[in-house]
Amino acid sequence: MAQNKTPKRRFAHFNLGLLIGIPIGIGAAVIIVGMLLFQNIASSISEISQPTATLTPAPTFTPTTEPTVTPTPYPSEYYQFLDNFDEEAMFINPAATIHAVELAMEGISNDLDRAAGYRLIAYAQWLSNDYAKVEGNYQKVVDLVRPQLSSLSNIQDLIRAYALLVEADFMLNDYERAVQTFADMENTCLPRIDEFSKLSDQAWAYATVVKAASWSSLYSDVGVYYRQMQTNIEPHIEAITDPLEAGRTYTYLIHAASSLYEIEDAERYAQEMIDYLSTATNNAGLSDKDKMTLYQYLGDSEKVLGHFQIAAVYYKEITNLEMNTQTIYQLAYTYGIGGVHGCAHYWYQRLLNFEEKEGTSHYTEWATARIEDIEEVFGEDTVPPCP
Repeated sequence: MAQNKTPKRRFAHFNLGLLIGIPIGIGAAVIIVGMLLFQNIASSISEISQPTATLTPAPTFTPTTEPTVTPTPYPSEYYQFLDNFDEEAMFINPAATIHAVELAMEGISNDLDRAAGYRLIAYAQWLSNDYAKVEGNYQKVVDLVRPQLSSLSNIQDLIRAYALLVEADFMLNDYERAVQTFADMENTCLPRIDEFSKLSDQAWAYATVVKAASWSSLYSDVGVYYRQMQTNIEPHIEAITDPLEAGRTYTYLIHAASSLYEIEDAERYAQEMIDYLSTATNNAGLSDKDKMTLYQYLGDSEKVLGHFQIAAVYYKEITNLEMNTQTIYQLAYTYGIGGVHGCAHYWYQRLLNFEEKEGTSHYTEWATARIEDIEEVFGEDTVPPCP
């Protein structure tokens, strides 16, 4: 595959920031913003003309006591794994990422799920400068998804399929096809967003359209879809009574804002989420699983604001409820980017000593890499203690 210099520039400065040294202070905040943005941002392409987007009427959200039967945008446990994948860690050890996804893909027959897996593997290979394999895996995405388009009717499947294809077309240097695929996505999917009965599902749909628009090189028009999202989502958040639904809705607003470098909006949404959820964890009727989800939303919001040590407090609550390689890694990593390297080292060591579950070895690979970084800076026997 001919190396595409435009997306190369898009990734390079984020990659270097994560691979060199241990981020602290303001530098850590810059890195986190970069990692949040890296998969969503595409530069304008000068080789093709920029068409003017034709907007469909914006759907409106109307709460109903008899919601339509629409599946959640998580059609399988495997897709949940991909959607929640710790892409920050991908920068530290791309090979471990590839291994983790390949393990998770074993036995998966759903073509959209498999395509999403190949897409994540291709990203990791891009970070490893293995460009020939990048092309091969994005081509697998195209081969799996494009033949299905004419037979897909479910709106969530259509949005997923088009988003995968737009990105794959772009990364295969077929820019005209990427633009056309996005135009088809716009005409097919935008008028149907109101089929989702949950506000958070509508937010997911809009955020996915915004991301796809940036891949298709319609960067000058992406803001139109973002503003449409704000118009149709923001006014209805106050009516949400379920804190989990509110947290998920805010999460997609943050993702969309971040993809456009609307940092002030992203920080505003993060603060609003914190204000909304800060007392929700005290609800005695919440299950441990729901509490973990709320702590995750709160921790993620604090990270958006650059409050890494506060985020670590929430992530510590998660480990108190369920200690596994994923929750330990998240806690250790957050301590590290917050500058509390003694606690990062301590929890990375805990992770290495923790009994692994099948398919989680990538966390130990990432942890080993971070331990080596910390000990190189402080000395193996002089790492600061964890308070």
